[in-house]
Amino acid sequence: MIDEAQIREIIRRVTERVLDRLMAEGLFLPEQNGALVLVSNFIPEPALLNKYLKSRFTTGVTCAALELYTRLDPEFDAVFAARVDEQQRLFSTLKFYEHIVLAMPSMQLLNRIAIGDDSGFTEQLVLRAILMRKKVTVVLDYQPPKFKRGTFFEGVVNSITALKDMGAEIVSLTPVLRSADLVCELVTEDTILRAYLCGDRSIQCTKGTIVTPLAKDKANELGIAIEG
Repeated sequence: MIDEAQIREIIRRVTERVLDRLMAEGLFLPEQNGALVLVSNFIPEPALLNKYLKSRFTTGVTCAALELYTRLDPEFDAVFAARVDEQQRLFSTLKFYEHIVLAMPSMQLLNRIAIGDDSGFTEQLVLRAILMRKKVTVVLDYQPPKFKRGTFFEGVVNSITALKDMGAEIVSLTPVLRSADLVCELVTEDTILRAYLCGDRSIQCTKGTIVTPLAKDKANELGIAIEG
């Protein structure tokens, strides 16, 4: 007897073969304005990453599992690239994505990409995306450290700087402890985004609080109430 998991695997493989043939014949083209998210290891802050991807890439998100995989939001499309044939398929579809996101990579992976070491599949994919002038974003789960000559952090800073020089955008998502009432005297777009990532749905303002126009737009977009 064939169980449900085996049936799903058969359907997946048949679908992949059909799509490969259609793309080879130019009869099917994936969306060109979505984001391909490369998940190359475990994700320290999946909730923060999910919220960031939903708010940043509203035209669609596809998560590519490259190695160890922590599943992200089930609303996202998912592809797997552990086998050679799956990696070849992912390479073939790279040109159809506008945004390429490297999700919370290890520091060693960052360094290999920064020095142009393309011995691994993930490194090849990111470097190829940069050469193809894709909009490449590297999402970190920490704030870049300050320069410390002669320490491990010097290498981290150099890697991040090199990626920026290559044209990649660096985004840091760090968890922030929530307070009972978030009170601000200056509300910017970044204030709204941080409140959203922390799960807050309102920001308390004092008398004379300055709220920037971009902050108002972002608050309306994310459903954050500016009160006071």
